[in-house]
Amino acid sequence: MSFELNDAINRHEQVSVEELKRDLAALRMDVERLCGVISELTLAQVEGADFDIGDAIETALDEAARVRVTIREHLNRADTDIREYIRENPFKAALMCTTFGYIVGRLKR
Repeated sequence: MSFELNDAINRHEQVSVEELKRDLAALRMDVERLCGVISELTLAQVEGADFDIGDAIETALDEAARVRVTIREHLNRADTDIREYIRENPFKAALMCTTFGYIVGRLKR
């Protein structure tokens, strides 16, 4: 009886080792597939992030161009207003420029 029990235990251990080998092989394949899926997802996110960054840069450039146009319009309007004021009030404009020059000159000393 002891021999049969040992034989059964050995067969069970052999079956268990073979099952363990199969399970490990299956686990290895699952891990490889999981790594592949994670790699694909990461690549997709990076490509999506590049697209988002590209959109953000394009939006920022469009906004900068819009702001540049707005600033240019304001400066042109201010230039026109200043020139008109000088034509209408030449004495006041000259007095303001002289005063400004005097103040700046005093501050530099």
